[in-house]
Amino acid sequence: MELKFLKGVGEKGAEAFNKIGINNAEDFLNFVPRTYLKRINIRECIGNIDENVVVTGVVIDITHPRKPNQPVKIALKDNTGAAEIPIFGGSEFRMKQFRLGEKFSFWIKIDKDRFASGLRLNYRDHLKLTDDENELKYQKFFYLPVYELSGILKKTWIRPMLLSKIVFNAFSVLAQIKS
Repeated sequence: MELKFLKGVGEKGAEAFNKIGINNAEDFLNFVPRTYLKRINIRECIGNIDENVVVTGVVIDITHPRKPNQPVKIALKDNTGAAEIPIFGGSEFRMKQFRLGEKFSFWIKIDKDRFASGLRLNYRDHLKLTDDENELKYQKFFYLPVYELSGILKKTWIRPMLLSKIVFNAFSVLAQIKS
């Protein structure tokens, strides 16, 4: 299978992967994660302070910033509760990127908020989720691998969580070929 036909890659992504020596799905077998992120539900955030984690839920509110230097605030809800995730930069773009009722996974770092009595969820990355069969399999795993991004991949807008999903898609294709 040509790499450009792998879900999430495309023509430009395939060119970028080719430059770093990944020419087909089999080449992802040697692609080693640099770390893993634990998937938790929103209620578990309090027990994971100072950790990078992934939370998944449905967008229930989007708050536009009043001033340019303020963040867009995404309210995310799962079956255990809700949380607000502030995202700095590109507020006009972010307002179009997220829609009410859509499902997302967010990579966040949880810190204690020094100025309030709660937690601060620091945004790192996100991934829009769908309900197709392969996507549902991807969402079942308790740990999400995070791969090192080269400068070439960053230029094609491949982000860490998208790269994890691309590698998962490659493994799924290889599993189907073997069976």
